[in-house]
Amino acid sequence: MSVVESPAQSWWKDAACQSRYDIPTFFPNEKDLKQTKKLKAVCNSCPVQAECFAYAYVHGEKDGIWGGAFYRERILMVTLLRVPRPISEASLAAYLHEFWDEDTDAT
Repeated sequence: MSVVESPAQSWWKDAACQSRYDIPTFFPNEKDLKQTKKLKAVCNSCPVQAECFAYAYVHGEKDGIWGGAFYRERILMVTLLRVPRPISEASLAAYLHEFWDEDTDAT
């Protein structure tokens, strides 16, 4: 399990999980659907969800829920969205903000 410690990830201090949970909580068994759903709901209301997702994607985080998704889900989402690769953390976060904002506006 890794934890973001770089000053470059200033978004980390604003993450919803920081004030509500111990970090190991976000490394559940993927088969525990009840716990997974609860944790993803925290991510979905987080102001830095896109930054967290982008960090995990770019750095290849294979364990845990980051930005509301497990590793395989992040790979699938980036593929389905046809995100250009390679991509930086900042560019992916901006892309996700745009995509998720459009999705929110459509509902």
